Amino acid sequence: MQEATFWQVPIAAGLGALPGCGGAVIVMTQYVSGRLSFGAVVAVLTATMGDAAFLLIAQLPLTGLSMIGLGFVIGTLTGWIVNKLHAFDFLYDHNLKTARLKTVGKDASSPFLDRLWFCFLLRV
Repeated sequence: MQEATFWQVPIAAGLGALPGCGGAVIVMTQYVSGRLSFGAVVAVLTATMGDAAFLLIAQLPLTGLSMIGLGFVIGTLTGWIVNKLHAFDFLYDHNLKTARLKTVGKDASSPFLDRLWFCFLLRV
């Protein structure tokens, strides 16, 4: 997916067009890990309607679906424009990869915290 930057944008816009915020969460985590371009982030955030899409589809299905389609088209176009204007790693923090490499294998948990969470979960 990293090599096919052209298809990243419409796929991200498609994920953003889905009702709810799951698509945006997926795209943002992939961007932070360095797998997607900034244009894909712009596409998903432009195309998304979040949970409001559920309400609009329930009340006015034709209007809701047309708004989702319009969001997909506009998100795709803006994502492609951003990718043409900026490099693949625009606004990406390159220190994230080195920081992640230093923390691999470390467990931030402790036996005290494990027992505390266990007691908390038993009460609920």
